[in-house]
Amino acid sequence: MRIENSGFVGIGSISNLPSSTPQSLLHLHQSTGVSLQTQFTNSNTSATTTDGFLVGIDANGNAQVMQQENLDMMFYTNGSSNERMRILSGGNVGIGTSAPNYLLHQHAAGSTSSTWHQFTTGNTGTATTDGLIIGTEYNASYTPGANSFAKFIQRENAPMKFYTGTGSGISDRMIINSNYSPNIHSVAVNTDGYVGIGLPNFWNEEATNGEGPRSLVHLQGPYNAYVNGGLGWRSWMKTGIYMNENSDEVYFGLKNEFALNGTNRSDAIIAWGDDLYSPPDIQPDNLRIILLELTETGIQAVPTLLTFHVTQD
Repeated sequence: MRIENSGFVGIGSISNLPSSTPQSLLHLHQSTGVSLQTQFTNSNTSATTTDGFLVGIDANGNAQVMQQENLDMMFYTNGSSNERMRILSGGNVGIGTSAPNYLLHQHAAGSTSSTWHQFTTGNTGTATTDGLIIGTEYNASYTPGANSFAKFIQRENAPMKFYTGTGSGISDRMIINSNYSPNIHSVAVNTDGYVGIGLPNFWNEEATNGEGPRSLVHLQGPYNAYVNGGLGWRSWMKTGIYMNENSDEVYFGLKNEFALNGTNRSDAIIAWGDDLYSPPDIQPDNLRIILLELTETGIQAVPTLLTFHVTQD
């Protein structure tokens, strides 16, 4: 051990230090490639090498903070009465709670508090209005049950996407549009808030002329052979469900007719689109209404009970 005039204390292989002097107020150094720790024990922990609390580095130089007892690890700020985080002996981590129920449990103690996780990058900025935010928000005006909403908030002017798959097979399954106005069949359409579910990668806004979903809910079939399929789409197909596969589509929803006479009018619409009839290669598809018969032993499909058949002249 060496104590310098400056008050710096060196313990260990002091002669191997720069100028043979400790480099900080307390400097521990080991000249050989072995682990080096400071150990804290008391009468409740015993005092062997496997007891107590260790802080140091392993033989490779990796930093270590090690609770060797079958007890929790606690973190405080602003005094011993303000526990901020706890790691249970079983591995669960609590932020704002001393009894986390899951691997990561974040808790805001106040009855009117909200709690959030924020994710940002160099492209999003770091303000409270940037990035992706996930959490619960207190809402005093919501009276049924607990007054906290679960929220996923995309703070950027970009879509929110949901993926499934493994490895290179990961695919986007659903997209929720941001403020986005693509040209769909040469018509500029504000698709803010539109939701698309279905065919992987069909909703690629980043691609050249990427369109994304075409109504508030757009279901895209898995057998679509046309990237720009659904030639019967119309720009008024907004408040409804639009479904397409190949170049066929159907729309169930409303059609705003305010422009006709300036009154509050929205018609309920069933719109069905098919390929251009070009026999013998392209035959018309059917628009069918199929009733299902419910029996005591289960649900039995009876597709021939009633069929509504539409063909093109």
